[in-house]
Amino acid sequence: MGSFFPTRSRATSHAERMRIVKLFEQAIAERDLEAIALLTPDDITALDTTSSAIHGRDAFIEALEGLFSDRPGVRPDFRNFVSQNGGLLVSGFVLGPGEAMRLSSLWRIEFEGPLIAMIQSFRKDNRLSLPSLHARRALALPKMRPPHP
Repeated sequence: MGSFFPTRSRATSHAERMRIVKLFEQAIAERDLEAIALLTPDDITALDTTSSAIHGRDAFIEALEGLFSDRPGVRPDFRNFVSQNGGLLVSGFVLGPGEAMRLSSLWRIEFEGPLIAMIQSFRKDNRLSLPSLHARRALALPKMRPPHP
């Protein structure tokens, strides 16, 4: 498995950054949190166009666990890659189970060496962005139990 994942000593050309993002996409589709952790630094940041943000790998992995639990089958479909200032602009879709959901999306991805250090999603409807879902999940009140007679 190690040869598929980037190492800190490798250069990150456009082709290498694309390969890393495709590995990230595959890891999300496979719900492989260990692989996602290998592709991200301790200080990863995920943002959307609202004020929602996730800082740190532990919080990022926790947010993905919540996403995987709450929205089974949701995954990115990265299609087009454009280099920008050492990072990538990526367009594609967020897909739901089967073809039930297909949302056009744009992501800005920055790197720390060969690791994905920042992901920002741009979408008209940010309700399905990972930071927004994570924030709503964190604010959810515990379910009340009915009183016992």
